[in-house]
Amino acid sequence: MSGTQGRAAAARRRNNGYFIVSSVEGVSFQPRDVPKGPVTARLGAGQLIPGLEEVLAGMQPGSKRRALVPPSAGYADAADAAPQPPTFATQRQLRNHQNEPLLFEIQVLRVRRPAQAT
Repeated sequence: MSGTQGRAAAARRRNNGYFIVSSVEGVSFQPRDVPKGPVTARLGAGQLIPGLEEVLAGMQPGSKRRALVPPSAGYADAADAAPQPPTFATQRQLRNHQNEPLLFEIQVLRVRRPAQAT
């Protein structure tokens, strides 16, 4: 992939990136009037839905992917996992679609090393 550089996303590393989530029917869970900020999460720490853990593994800063995540690897069993839509209305909308496949567009901005134990 062009434009990628740096260390790859891996377990225990903090990963920072943008996520755009929609249903396969095109229902978007990102309201247009709310700024979209990057999401920071540590792979392997249960902070992300399992499908995103798998998709993010090995991605480098600047890389982009589009992934179709089935309900079994999405929010069906991890309703509070990240990324979460920014407003109550869009969170409720996501809950209504949690048993459907979801389409994610992902861009990794930064990958940080895990903190060293002192």
